Amino acid sequence: HPVLGDFVNKRFYDPHGEVLSSGRDAADFAHQVVLADGTPLAGLVAAWLEVPRTAGPEDRTRSKRRICEAKRVAREAREILAANPDLSVGVITFYTAQRDVILEEMAALGLAEPDDEVGYRIRDQWMQTRDGQERLRVGTVDAFQGKEFDVVLLSLTRSNAIQVTDEATRRRRYGFLLLENRLCVAMSRQRCLLILVGDIDMARGEEAQQSVPALAHFAKLCEEGVHGRVIRP
Repeated sequence: HPVLGDFVNKRFYDPHGEVLSSGRDAADFAHQVVLADGTPLAGLVAAWLEVPRTAGPEDRTRSKRRICEAKRVAREAREILAANPDLSVGVITFYTAQRDVILEEMAALGLAEPDDEVGYRIRDQWMQTRDGQERLRVGTVDAFQGKEFDVVLLSLTRSNAIQVTDEATRRRRYGFLLLENRLCVAMSRQRCLLILVGDIDMARGEEAQQSVPALAHFAKLCEEGVHGRVIRP
């Protein structure tokens, strides 16, 4: 969508003298996505599904995860896929532990199933669209290089109250979100709609504007309400 292309250009490509453009009209990317709670997103290209820190903070096993957020991501993916048979959905996270818990929650909803080799795999009926394209992929950023999906659900995962006082605390607060190349991939895989799921406070304030400017600008795009929307619990 041209609005999303403009966002990606300004945040990631323009500083390097590059341009991303599909050359297609906005009408080509129309959709009728409705969230699990009945909230319609038709006419929008950006949404932030707020999962505040009070719902549960991030925790760590071998990597970062946030279970309350994973449950929301799985539920929304199931709703979008069930109601829109022609749409493909990518579910992206920055952390392997979060990927695994999302797949576990998807298994409980019938989207995935246990697999002895990889832990969980997408069930066959959700793997392809009617025209044979990949319909559902769940993974970390690296698994989405060169991929495109109609709708992307991006699981932020990070949710904490760490105060930034130096570079070490900045890394502790934001982690992989500080890596511009990973953010670029994560926020440029969608054709029609990018839905960010997570703690919006991580993208607010002067510190976020300096540390994770792309996330801060995406939050603003949603909050302005013209092309996006913030959905609060």
